Amino acid sequence: MGLAEPLALSFGALAGILLYLHWQARRKRAYVVPALFLWPNEPPPPRRHRWDWLLLLQLLALAALVVALAQPFVEQAVPRAQMRHVLIVDRTASMQARLGAGTRFQAAVAEAQRYLAEEVGAGDAVGLIALGEEPELLVPPTADVARVSQALGELVPYDSAGSLAQALALARSLQSQARGGFRVAVFSDFADAALPEAALADAKVFPVGEGDRNLAITAVEVHQRPWQPARDTRASVRVRNYGREPSHGLLLAEVRGQVVLRTGFTLAPGEEQSFLTELLPGPGELVASLVADDLLAVDNVAWAWVAETRPLRVCFVSPHTERWSDLETLAAATGALRWLPRTCARNSSDTDVFVFHRTPPSEDLHAPALVLAPPPDGSRTRGRLRDVALAGWNSDHPVFAGWSPAFPMPFAQAQELVLPPDAVPLLWGRAGERTVLLGWATERQPRQVWLGVDAVSESLLAPDAFSLAVTLLQSLAWLDPREQPVRSWSAGKPFPVAGLGGAEVTLPDGARDRLPQAAMAYVPHWRGRYEFHQGAGSTILLVSAYDAREAAIAPQRVPASLRAGSESDGATAKQRVDWGRAFLLAGLVALALEAWLARARAQERPV
Repeated sequence: MGLAEPLALSFGALAGILLYLHWQARRKRAYVVPALFLWPNEPPPPRRHRWDWLLLLQLLALAALVVALAQPFVEQAVPRAQMRHVLIVDRTASMQARLGAGTRFQAAVAEAQRYLAEEVGAGDAVGLIALGEEPELLVPPTADVARVSQALGELVPYDSAGSLAQALALARSLQSQARGGFRVAVFSDFADAALPEAALADAKVFPVGEGDRNLAITAVEVHQRPWQPARDTRASVRVRNYGREPSHGLLLAEVRGQVVLRTGFTLAPGEEQSFLTELLPGPGELVASLVADDLLAVDNVAWAWVAETRPLRVCFVSPHTERWSDLETLAAATGALRWLPRTCARNSSDTDVFVFHRTPPSEDLHAPALVLAPPPDGSRTRGRLRDVALAGWNSDHPVFAGWSPAFPMPFAQAQELVLPPDAVPLLWGRAGERTVLLGWATERQPRQVWLGVDAVSESLLAPDAFSLAVTLLQSLAWLDPREQPVRSWSAGKPFPVAGLGGAEVTLPDGARDRLPQAAMAYVPHWRGRYEFHQGAGSTILLVSAYDAREAAIAPQRVPASLRAGSESDGATAKQRVDWGRAFLLAGLVALALEAWLARARAQERPV
């Protein structure tokens, strides 16, 4: 028995008023008479107290009406229809935050196991969805609860982010096949800033986790220009405080066991700071790590790669017999280029990139090419121009990544180009009142960059031609066909593996996997070192956990209406039976009896 409105019982105090009025009506009254001899001399016999039926009916009616106002109910167990449960367990990086002696993920799995034991009835179907970069249906709806429990025990967290909205959409797609009831249960810390409350409206929510204390490495950047030697390179490490209190920590960075950065710091709430390393000792893995008392350790370590450089082997093809003296001077100063002998055009096996000056490349060229001032042919080039000034450039192209050409950047001679369908523009110039195309690039293999500038005729060492020299060097760097054997990457971001189909993958924990033959992308779920082996070659992927959504580990406030309560015992469901109307009817009946009895007494009383 329970009461929906227990405060309504306070109206029971009205019974005291009824009793007082009844007592006042039964008090002895004083009568004025002309003589006492008319009254008997002996005292009247004592009167016995008798309950007044009118009073009893009034009290009974009042009690019934007060209880009806309190809305009494009784919960009784009744058999319920079979249900389909879909469990969504969050396995994103923030679930690895410490919680008591364990983690949020361990608490979520334990809560899901309890749900299976207490909320799932005989004959119910249960499905399991893991929330990761993409929601994964680990167990389709099945009556085999032991299978779901085993899958929960084998579940491991990822070092990447995920979308709760996508997991809920996948769960809803399973509702159409349910014959009875349907329920979605979500086990998460709800640290995602975009909490889909509308989608959670009829789901059962089991929030886990508390606290927001977290320091995270948000980026490790190696400031290495194209062909810059590793020993002349520095790196920077960015750290941010995602908590609401100031945090202290120690930042370490090392290359091949040699410490290049060791510094302590204090960051205010929400503050981010960049720390610059010393000159690096050479190529290799750069490992940055935090020593801090925070709740999440996944983002306390990050990796980057310091590349080993060697000069780019360039074959210069030109009808002119003189060499490109200015660019040779720049190449010697930077150590970036190595010019091959003039016979390289006939034997191109040692060539990395071709440079064609006033000569069109052949159609069957199998190496990247930089084409300078190609001769007019009417289809890809137009007439020659004089006194052309730079008018604009494609800042989104990698050739101009991290820098911008300086104005006015005049050209004594230039060639107007025609943009092919599979190319993107690089440079525009102004010739009189016309805007002309001076450069384009294509990703079609092999890559090509065409510049309508006669760089041989320009003085690349002049102050106003510095931007042209940088454009040429950046173009050659973009054309470099040599792939770095080591790449830095982020957890959860698809890594293109076209051409690596069937390769064996070594995971950070030493486990091995194999790519499908038709694989186009591979998603690294955890931080650490991945190795792709195919034949005699190998590619190494250094994966770090860079994701602000997971670094901000403060759980979002979940409305009380969404929080799950224990509503059923699995085999039966509790049904509420309302008794308010019965008490209301009893009160009205008592009032009707009281009125009838009072009227009957009034008729019997002598006039």
